Amino acid sequence: MNILNAMTHNSDKKLLNAILENEKSKAPNLLTSACGWSSLLTLLYLTEDSNYKYEILEYKNSGDSKYGEKNRVVGYGAMRIYKEETPFSLNEKEKIQIKELATLALYEAIVHNKRVQIDINKLSTKLHEKLGAFVTLYLDKKLKGCIGRFEPDQALYDVVIDMAIAASRHDTRFTPLTSDELKNTEV
Repeated sequence: MNILNAMTHNSDKKLLNAILENEKSKAPNLLTSACGWSSLLTLLYLTEDSNYKYEILEYKNSGDSKYGEKNRVVGYGAMRIYKEETPFSLNEKEKIQIKELATLALYEAIVHNKRVQIDINKLSTKLHEKLGAFVTLYLDKKLKGCIGRFEPDQALYDVVIDMAIAASRHDTRFTPLTSDELKNTEV
């Protein structure tokens, strides 16, 4: 059980120390602390310094079954490994910044037929996170376009620029947004 407890710390050092402690204990007939311990170590190397959490779900040994002997056992552990995510949210200033960015993207695309150029160093660090996003446009309070993507493969600011342009030009339910409609368009 101490091997599983060591795993919950997501630390290769804790696992190796637990294995060494078991060896030093000179427990009779102890052949190994964990079959495939090197695989466990590799798993820890892959998840260390990340937001992964290890949770023990169950531990049993072969002596717990009706066919097992209590004096010679093999242990079995089940763990859940999951990534603990910090919920993403924008503060009011960041919400204003992202909305202004979408609006600028619309104006540049529709009026000048260009992709907006921005100084990304002036953007909040949260807008640099790789996230999906949807941009919805309303013309005179009625839906005029809504396009987005779920894949977190681009910085949020890039996704918002792309989706603002796509919502204004490529939502097949509506005609493309015109420069005359911009003043009555809400993002």
